[in-house]
Amino acid sequence: MSIFGWRMIHGKLPSNEVVRWKGITLTSKCNLCGVDEESLDLFNIGWSPPLSIPMLLQWWKKVLNLAFCKEAWVMGIVIMADSIWKERNLRRHDEVQRHSRYVCISIIEKLKRCKPNTKGAIRSMANMMCCRKLGLMGQGIPDRPILDVHWCKPQVNWVKLNFDGSSIGNPGLQGIGRVFRDCLRRVLGSYKIFMGVTGVFHAEMEGLMEGLIHARDLGFNQLWVEPDSSSVVMWVQQRKIPWFAAQQWAFLKPYLDGINWKISHIFREGNSIVDFLARDAAKTGISRSNVNFLGHVVELLSRDATGRLSYRFC
Repeated sequence: MSIFGWRMIHGKLPSNEVVRWKGITLTSKCNLCGVDEESLDLFNIGWSPPLSIPMLLQWWKKVLNLAFCKEAWVMGIVIMADSIWKERNLRRHDEVQRHSRYVCISIIEKLKRCKPNTKGAIRSMANMMCCRKLGLMGQGIPDRPILDVHWCKPQVNWVKLNFDGSSIGNPGLQGIGRVFRDCLRRVLGSYKIFMGVTGVFHAEMEGLMEGLIHARDLGFNQLWVEPDSSSVVMWVQQRKIPWFAAQQWAFLKPYLDGINWKISHIFREGNSIVDFLARDAAKTGISRSNVNFLGHVVELLSRDATGRLSYRFC
């Protein structure tokens, strides 16, 4: 197959065009599409517009930089072209025509037999599903635990505050997102706030302080605070408030001492709504309360309300 790949790239496959160039008279008709003349410049399999081999290789190389399993991607271009060439020869010399679905299955089978290295490539559920469809298994990869993550509703008469801070750069443009929900999973308030230029941890702490101040203004007396920053949770639980938030904390302390409240950590996969709001505020520089959620955010709210799971690769 490596020899075929070299011949394809250098235009040495004996297509009708090459044979005629050598002075042999030949009526040219593509055995794959039955319409165009056969040429190494085109994969004549019904693509519109026709795709030249240099164009295909250029696109394939460009996508290689983004592909999660690079070795399989590199093998795939040669395997695909080799399978198309063999199908062409079967139709021309043996008068055997296979269904295109069979050709696709044979390409996947050949890729599977080549056993491309996927070590370190599987980093998400989408990567895993793609590998399974291609029949590729992780080789020599230690088992990575997959955690089920889901948003938990608060107890009766409690309100849950999820918040997140986002910074484009460190330091960089900072945004805060927060959502209040009750035990019936209803949204009591949603906010995105642009905070100017600061660092990542500063953004997370500002998100906490602003959220607590807002909860105080709304009169909540049973509050569950849940960020996705383990550093913020640790500092608050140990009462080691950083200097830049000390004044706000002193202002909030009488309120916090007079209510039932707790703070716990949630993974980012379960905090995706406020993560989106924070990133949107940082990118657009716009602050807004009672945000009109986009379609995918409404779907995330529905996921949380119904207790559907998200997954985290550790």
